[in-house]
Amino acid sequence: MQMKGKILIIVLSLLFFGGLQAQAAPPEWKFDKDHSSFYFGVKHIHSTVKGYFEDYSGTFLFDPDNLAESKIKIAVKTKSILTTSRKRDDHLRSNEFFDVKKYPLMTFESTSIKHDKDNQYAVAGKLTIKDVSKDIVLPFTFHGVKENPFN
Repeated sequence: MQMKGKILIIVLSLLFFGGLQAQAAPPEWKFDKDHSSFYFGVKHIHSTVKGYFEDYSGTFLFDPDNLAESKIKIAVKTKSILTTSRKRDDHLRSNEFFDVKKYPLMTFESTSIKHDKDNQYAVAGKLTIKDVSKDIVLPFTFHGVKENPFN
């Protein structure tokens, strides 16, 4: 009777400790600012105004085999907005829109990353602009890994 108890304890211990083995942390990717940016398009009157934010930073931990530990956190400097119109850019920086003096950053922090199909992923998270946070889902395409020829 005592022998069965010891075996059961050993089996439970192996199952418990075996479940504690963690996968390696996902690698941290660096933003290649020569090949990435944060673009947007907004419908205005009868056209779409396009622009981008020039100054951003963040961390990007991603491993397609370890999505549970993958995370994205981005901070964008709102004053870095550029659209092709200096007058419009200044208006967007004003307190009527981004209020860049009071709210210098907009942020995004992922809450989950899910694989959709093939190399397509969905990144759910919180986008915060002017201290207002909204849950959004961003599409993400993983094209694989290549060596940077300039390093």
